Amino acid sequence: MFKKLISEQFIQKLAGQIVSSIEVSLKKYQTNTEQRIDEVLEHVQALRIEVKSLDQRLTSKEIRDKSEYGHVQYKISSLQNEITDKNKKAS
Repeated sequence: MFKKLISEQFIQKLAGQIVSSIEVSLKKYQTNTEQRIDEVLEHVQALRIEVKSLDQRLTSKEIRDKSEYGHVQYKISSLQNEITDKNKKAS
Protein backbone atom coordinates (compact mmCIF):
# COMPACT_ATOMS: atom_id res chain seq x y z
CA MET A 1 0.00 0.00 0.00
CA PHE A 2 2.85 2.37 0.86
CA LYS A 3 4.38 1.58 -2.52
CA LYS A 4 1.08 2.35 -4.21
CA LEU A 5 0.83 5.69 -2.39
CA ILE A 6 4.38 6.64 -3.42
CA SER A 7 3.74 5.65 -7.05
CA GLU A 8 0.49 7.68 -7.08
CA GLN A 9 2.32 10.70 -5.69
CA PHE A 10 5.06 10.20 -8.25
CA ILE A 11 2.48 9.94 -11.04
CA GLN A 12 0.69 13.10 -9.85
CA LYS A 13 3.99 14.99 -9.59
CA LEU A 14 5.04 13.79 -13.03
CA ALA A 15 1.64 14.68 -14.50
CA GLY A 16 1.89 18.17 -12.96
CA GLN A 17 5.32 18.68 -14.48
CA ILE A 18 4.07 17.52 -17.89
CA VAL A 19 1.09 19.84 -17.69
CA SER A 20 3.32 22.75 -16.68
CA SER A 21 5.72 22.04 -19.52
CA ILE A 22 2.90 21.81 -22.06
CA GLU A 23 1.36 25.03 -20.71
CA VAL A 24 4.67 26.90 -21.14
CA SER A 25 5.05 25.56 -24.67
CA LEU A 26 1.49 26.53 -25.59
CA LYS A 27 1.95 30.06 -24.20
CA LYS A 28 5.15 30.47 -26.26
CA TYR A 29 3.34 29.20 -29.35
CA GLN A 30 0.40 31.53 -28.74
CA THR A 31 2.70 34.53 -28.25
CA ASN A 32 4.65 33.73 -31.42
CA THR A 33 1.45 33.21 -33.37
CA GLU A 34 -0.01 36.49 -32.15
CA GLN A 35 3.19 38.33 -33.11
CA ARG A 36 3.12 36.80 -36.58
CA ILE A 37 -0.55 37.65 -37.03
CA ASP A 38 0.18 41.24 -35.98
CA GLU A 39 3.01 41.42 -38.54
CA VAL A 40 0.76 40.00 -41.25
CA LEU A 41 -1.95 42.52 -40.40
CA GLU A 42 0.59 45.36 -40.60
CA HIS A 43 1.69 44.15 -44.03
CA VAL A 44 -1.91 43.81 -45.18
CA GLN A 45 -2.65 47.35 -44.03
CA ALA A 46 0.42 48.65 -45.87
CA LEU A 47 -0.70 46.81 -49.00
CA ARG A 48 -4.20 48.29 -48.69
CA ILE A 49 -2.73 51.78 -48.53
CA GLU A 50 -0.51 51.09 -51.54
CA VAL A 51 -3.38 49.63 -53.57
CA LYS A 52 -5.57 52.62 -52.73
CA SER A 53 -2.79 54.97 -53.83
CA LEU A 54 -2.30 53.04 -57.06
CA ASP A 55 -6.05 53.06 -57.70
CA GLN A 56 -6.19 56.83 -57.22
CA ARG A 57 -3.23 57.35 -59.54
CA LEU A 58 -4.75 55.06 -62.16
CA THR A 59 -8.10 56.86 -61.97
CA SER A 60 -6.35 60.20 -62.32
CA LYS A 61 -4.39 58.93 -65.32
CA GLU A 62 -7.54 57.56 -66.96
CA ILE A 63 -9.22 60.95 -66.60
CA ARG A 64 -6.20 62.69 -68.15
CA ASP A 65 -6.03 60.12 -70.95
CA LYS A 66 -9.72 60.59 -71.76
CA SER A 67 -9.26 64.34 -71.79
CA GLU A 68 -6.22 64.10 -74.05
CA TYR A 69 -8.03 61.62 -76.30
CA GLY A 70 -10.94 64.01 -76.63
CA HIS A 71 -8.56 66.85 -77.47
CA VAL A 72 -6.78 64.71 -80.10
CA GLN A 73 -10.13 63.69 -81.60
CA TYR A 74 -11.12 67.35 -81.79
CA LYS A 75 -7.82 68.23 -83.54
CA ILE A 76 -8.22 65.35 -86.01
CA SER A 77 -11.78 66.42 -86.78
CA SER A 78 -10.65 70.00 -87.22
CA LEU A 79 -7.83 68.96 -89.58
CA GLN A 80 -10.21 66.74 -91.55
CA ASN A 81 -12.58 69.68 -91.96
CA GLU A 82 -9.72 71.92 -93.10
CA ILE A 83 -8.57 69.33 -95.66
CA THR A 84 -12.13 68.84 -96.88
CA ASP A 85 -12.57 72.62 -97.20
CA LYS A 86 -9.27 72.93 -99.11
CA ASN A 87 -10.28 70.09 -101.41
CA LYS A 88 -13.64 71.73 -102.09
CA LYS A 89 -11.97 75.08 -102.83
CA ALA A 90 -9.40 73.42 -105.08
CA SER A 91 -12.13 71.68 -107.05
